[in-house]
Amino acid sequence: MTTKGSPPYRLITTPAALSELVTSLADCTELALDTEFMREKTYYPQLCLIQLASSTGCWLIDPLAKGMDLEPLRTLLTRRDLTFILHSATADMEVLWYQFGQLPQAVFDTQAAARLLGYGDQVAYAELAQRVLDLHLNKAARGTDWGDRPLKDNQLVYAAADVQHLPLLAAKLKAELAKRGRLDWLGETSGELLNPASYQSDLSNQWNKLVNHRWKMPRQQLLYGLLLWRDKMAERVNRPRRWVISDDVLQDLAEAAPTNQAELAARRSLPPSWRDGDKAASLLTAITDIMAAPPALPPMHRGAVLTGAQAAFLEMAKLLLKLRAEEEKIGAGLLASTQDLQAFAESVGQNGSQGGHDDQIPFLTGWRYDLFGRFAQQLANGNLSLAYQDGRIIYRMAA
Repeated sequence: MTTKGSPPYRLITTPAALSELVTSLADCTELALDTEFMREKTYYPQLCLIQLASSTGCWLIDPLAKGMDLEPLRTLLTRRDLTFILHSATADMEVLWYQFGQLPQAVFDTQAAARLLGYGDQVAYAELAQRVLDLHLNKAARGTDWGDRPLKDNQLVYAAADVQHLPLLAAKLKAELAKRGRLDWLGETSGELLNPASYQSDLSNQWNKLVNHRWKMPRQQLLYGLLLWRDKMAERVNRPRRWVISDDVLQDLAEAAPTNQAELAARRSLPPSWRDGDKAASLLTAITDIMAAPPALPPMHRGAVLTGAQAAFLEMAKLLLKLRAEEEKIGAGLLASTQDLQAFAESVGQNGSQGGHDDQIPFLTGWRYDLFGRFAQQLANGNLSLAYQDGRIIYRMAA
């Protein structure tokens, strides 16, 4: 509780104060959480501030304060009777996982809830607070250096505002979800947030982005192996991957596959510091080891190969998705992803299929099927059409 004229938060800078706070929250069942962190110069995000808020107060915990030990917070993270309220929770959950090796047991993501209510797929916290609570938040301190000490008053006020209104915002969104029968859907869509595997390093997408699909298998394997090697090195020195060695250099090395010092030094893409000495030797050793024992490759994402008719159908399906999302007041991305639509379009016309029945396509099962999937199937079999009428696009079922 704050008194008149005091800051709307309490700054926690000692382990004793943190332990006292954790004890005082023993009966708390909902707790708003946000973090401020930096990761521009490190492999792991550097946690700079933790903000907590309940109906009784707001606390800003300084992990960089001299002598600070965050271990008491683990008690809160392991409580099954405590739900953490966050907005756009993925980055904060990743920071908690790296810091504690532990995730909260239950979360309520106000951005995910907003998607289920039609506020948009990526609505920002300030915008949502304005639309739901009629609050106008000052975001001027957003881009400041959170690792610099001491933190300025405007930074602390900004950080506090990021959590102070979350409990009320969550309560209003939860009530609306319950009213519309969508509260259970939030639990389903939040499952990935609570899965530690979501925060493990996964280089498959990066490999798919960089690999030349025309390369023979040994070159593809060398590229993936070099990505794995760079990732381990970046993690060891706690520096961004691109600071160790850039993507374009790895592509060039995978294509050229140098096996000796002269061949390595001849690569124009390679920075001078990697052309001789210990760094060159370590790189050549890595290339030799990868080629001797190639890694198993992740699945290659070539994307759907569509016929002209299927590509045209895909565009119609995207438009139908937009119409249905607007009609149901729900984020279109929650109903179907671009990859889902491509897979569905690819199935149209194959082996007599009129829209497929693949359980691997999420919108063909459950509530997504009711809101969109069954309409997409009707579009595929010709029982639903799109038309321009009175200045807008509509869909209609066949008579």
